[in-house]
Amino acid sequence: MSIHDQAALLRQIPLFANVDESHLKVLAFATEHVVLLNGQTLIKKGDDAKAAFLIIGGEAEAFSDEDEEDTKTTVVTSNSFVGEMAMLGGQPYAATIRATSRLEALKISKELFFRVIDEFPEMAVEVRRVINNRLTGTLSDLSRIKYLLNKPE
Repeated sequence: MSIHDQAALLRQIPLFANVDESHLKVLAFATEHVVLLNGQTLIKKGDDAKAAFLIIGGEAEAFSDEDEEDTKTTVVTSNSFVGEMAMLGGQPYAATIRATSRLEALKISKELFFRVIDEFPEMAVEVRRVINNRLTGTLSDLSRIKYLLNKPE
């Protein structure tokens, strides 16, 4: 896969949607291509978030608890970006992600991500904007849930 193709994939992620093409190519050049087979773990809940992953092929399942049999939270497919919030926040991963087929991903290490942000401050502004939008959405969702839970019948 060419650097141009990898940059195009990164552009599909909201975090990078408005980032300059040349900056995306720098980021794409330094990513690591990762391949996992069915049953292999991409991310383990509780581990230090040292990278984020852009899924470029295959599928995986995300589990929020140690007892993975009953806690599947979502299916992860192509163009999903996983692990980024934990990585950006300096938190451990919040879920385990395990391949359910042959899985291909681009790995963006924490060091690489922050180095690119340091070199291209306009990218930091975009990252901050996306995170703010996510937090606003989460707060809205929580308010709606609170209303539904407290709604008189």
